[in-house]
Amino acid sequence: MDHRSGEGLAALSGDRVTRHPLWLTAGELPAPAWLHLPADRLCLPNGVVYCPPVGFEYSHAHRTGIHFADALAASGIPTLRIDYPGTGDSHGDEESPRLVEQWLASISEACSALTRLTGAKPSLAGLRLGGTLAAWVAETEPVLGLALWAPVAKGRRFERELRALHAVASDGDDDSSGFIEAGGFRYSEETLAALGDIDLTLCRPSAEHIMLVEPNTTRTPKSLLTHLESLPVELARLKQSDFADVMAEPQFTHIPDQTIGNLVMWFQALRESDPIALSDAAVSELTSERTAGPDTLVIVPSDPPLAGVLTSAGPSKELVVVLPNAGSVHHAGPNRLYVELARALAEAGVSTLRVDLGNLGNSRIGSNLEENHPYPSTATADIAQVNRWLVEELGYEA
Repeated sequence: MDHRSGEGLAALSGDRVTRHPLWLTAGELPAPAWLHLPADRLCLPNGVVYCPPVGFEYSHAHRTGIHFADALAASGIPTLRIDYPGTGDSHGDEESPRLVEQWLASISEACSALTRLTGAKPSLAGLRLGGTLAAWVAETEPVLGLALWAPVAKGRRFERELRALHAVASDGDDDSSGFIEAGGFRYSEETLAALGDIDLTLCRPSAEHIMLVEPNTTRTPKSLLTHLESLPVELARLKQSDFADVMAEPQFTHIPDQTIGNLVMWFQALRESDPIALSDAAVSELTSERTAGPDTLVIVPSDPPLAGVLTSAGPSKELVVVLPNAGSVHHAGPNRLYVELARALAEAGVSTLRVDLGNLGNSRIGSNLEENHPYPSTATADIAQVNRWLVEELGYEA
């Protein structure tokens, strides 16, 4: 089993970075985020909001997003990594109305959160559809830089790709449910229509600087290049030769260290002022919201600490079910299965803790020792520690 680990800049950042989970709660559906900071809290004021892809691309690129955010933070750039409503650990699902609108709103809220923390306008970085969404947010949000990492240029083409994946999986059978399934994730017709209306060549972001990362797997549409070159911004372009490894199945992903390193240097060069020292009070104020509805973002004390989400069924402490990683997929589970299972169990009166084992998902420690291994040697000890914490610290019976 190949469980390739990160090397170089991204893998060295863990002991120089702290990560803080929080909820973004201004929208209709609370969405979790992770604030990545340099350990000494000495930061460049212009932070970065990282906008992930959606669907199976979100699951496959989740590890790259963590490495990217850690590398930015290790270089002194505070970074907020988010889940959109109805994705990842967020509230809502594919049936939630106006999802694309809420995705955009969550990015805007993240921008505002970073500005409150540092007092300066942030930058945006987005992978695949995340880049496209970031560009649209940058039309109205004041941002310094915008990194478009293999962005979706035409929403209509993206919609067609999703429908093609659905057709292959369904053998062409008609489906009148109002949803399609592509790569194990469902999309409503409303969401597909909203995605189809997105056209990056019509977007005029306010950013002063734009970086376009062009993967070797596809050719950048000429219409997109022409449009970006026509904007009154400083445009940089970066070629990436290993994009397919970023989007491989989670257990086979390879971290694109060179691309991450180049992006970090680009963001560092955009600095508008000298570094600032963030106070503990400022960080605590931003990250104080750990609970939204039944879900609490937790860090289980262990060596290393383990990150997860506790979904409470209420005051009863008779039973709690632990959901560790399924292979190398982070704790949301394959195709977000663990999130849906946790909510169903909560309705039945059973609490759950979905948790990342050592050096998996959000429990990454910054070492390449067994990172992303689908069967980590620490698994038994990690689960035992989780059980002790649930019983001894939280008062669960079993």
